[in-house]
Amino acid sequence: MTELFSYRKLTVYQQSKKYVADIYRLLLKFPSDERFALAGQLRRAAIFNNVKHCRRYGKVF
Repeated sequence: MTELFSYRKLTVYQQSKKYVADIYRLLLKFPSDERFALAGQLRRAAIFNNVKHCRRYGKVF
């Protein structure tokens, strides 16, 4: 069975992928002592945003 519409085609998914890339670029500018504390939290939050939308799409369709 093939999926007719993938969550990857959703605009919100595409924009959140760009958001994650922006966060990662921003985190490279953080001081080294913050890279593992605050930066880790920001990475997880950015990725969770993507996962949340994919899960929601799976429940709706």
